[in-house]
Order: sequence, then structure tokens, then C-alpha cells
Amino acid sequence: MELNEIRKIIENNESFLNLKKKYPKIFLYAVFSTLSNEKFILDLDYYLNKEEVAIFSFENSGINMKISKLDKEMVKDVKKPREIKGKIILEPEIVAEIIKNEIKKIKGSISKLILTLMNQNGKNIWKVNCILENLDIIIFEVSDKEKKVIKFERKNLADFVKYLKK
Repeated sequence: MELNEIRKIIENNESFLNLKKKYPKIFLYAVFSTLSNEKFILDLDYYLNKEEVAIFSFENSGINMKISKLDKEMVKDVKKPREIKGKIILEPEIVAEIIKNEIKKIKGSISKLILTLMNQNGKNIWKVNCILENLDIIIFEVSDKEKKVIKFERKNLADFVKYLKK
């Protein structure tokens, strides 16, 4: 099922409509998807206010909704997210294929993909964290409109580990 179709189902769902009455300025700010063992998990996240978000998980069994309180300490300096506007062009599976083709060029093997669609400077951008089997982490940005990689950065898990002297 396409993301735009899932979005429409969610936004016409009774739980969403009740939220919209309580939070009239609710908007989609992120799509999260993970690919592990060729299985996709999909969440659509809606901004309610500076303290809460609604997470709609879409699975074969239906739609599950959860309201999450944001950690005030973590978000105190974070700006309000931007709304994902318009039609989403790329599906997570297509973004994953674009990334897999890039990984083939460097002869890597993917362990896990974490895909996030967000509005960055007025454009829908897929941010993809790719964990390879050798523990390299490759961070991609894929333009939803242009359907191509626009940014690429390679790191190793060791870059994130802080070594302490004895």
C-alpha cells in the first residue's frame, strides 16, 4: 500500500479525527520506516504541540495510535518541526532500493536501514541511516522530488564510541 494511501486512511481514522478536534493544528511531520531482514516497519508521526506527538503505526493488522510525551530537557532548544506537505513521491521500498544500489558500488552488505522523511528547508527529504555488517554507518539524504541521493557521509561505529583512559 502506498504512503499517501496510508496517510489518507490514518487521517480519516476515528482516532485521528478525535485528535484533530482536540488539536486542530495537528500535522504530519515525519515518516519513520525501518528495514531489517527484508521487513518494513512504518510509523507516521504527527505534531500535536511542543510537549506531545501522536505516532500512528501501520501494520497488516491495522492502525495503532500512541501519544508520546516529549522529554522537555531534550527538546528545549529544538525548533518546531515542519509539516510534510503535498504528495509523498518516493515509497520507503524505493528509497531502500536507491540506497542498496549505492551500497553495491562500495561492495557493502546492509544490516539495517532506518529511513526518516521530513521537511528540510521546505523540501521533503529522506534521511537514511544505513548500518553495514562491518559496522560502518552511512548516512544518506535522498530528495523525495528528485528521486536521488543528494548527500552521503560514511562513518564507523568506533567514531561514536568514547574511549576512556584507565
